Amino acid sequence: MKHLEFIKNNQTLNKSNLSGSNYYYENQNLLGPKILLAEGWSKVLEFVEYLRSLKPLKPLEYNHRLCLAVPKSKADWTNREVFMKLISDKKEELNYRKIFFHFDIGYLDAETSAILQLVDDNTGFNGSRRRNILNPHVVQVGISNLVNGLKNCTYVLFYRNENNNNDNKHDHTSNNIKNSNTNKSSHNI
Repeated sequence: MKHLEFIKNNQTLNKSNLSGSNYYYENQNLLGPKILLAEGWSKVLEFVEYLRSLKPLKPLEYNHRLCLAVPKSKADWTNREVFMKLISDKKEELNYRKIFFHFDIGYLDAETSAILQLVDDNTGFNGSRRRNILNPHVVQVGISNLVNGLKNCTYVLFYRNENNNNDNKHDHTSNNIKNSNTNKSSHNI
């Protein structure tokens, strides 16, 4: 597991910036930011076991109409009012009710970004990003991103089949948005 070697104990970081995180992920070969992690190695290993327990999922259909325009200003990337307006406008435009949203600010490397989202060890998301990505009732996805320097902002919009009413335990969009602290939502330092 090549990603385990990039998880480090936070003792070397400034304690005032840790937000309850005990570890961080840093791959200097990729020139990305330090990503705060709550549980570190144990969370990655737990994720591997979780994947082994899953039944295979149907492939998601990419839908370009689900893509949101990532704001050009870095300050707006995590601004709750900005992305809530984008989501609301998209729901109205497409007449979709069951949309999940999450965002990620981190590595330019797609594999690393995806692994960190699936491990979902950031303190502010409480596993909601993993649940959105691996929700068996999600049928379509739109992925948008914007690179500014060494930072990459990715917005992901998931669409769940409107005919499936048996999925309340997987509906984490509002919970994800309510729980995200817009000042610390990127979990970068």
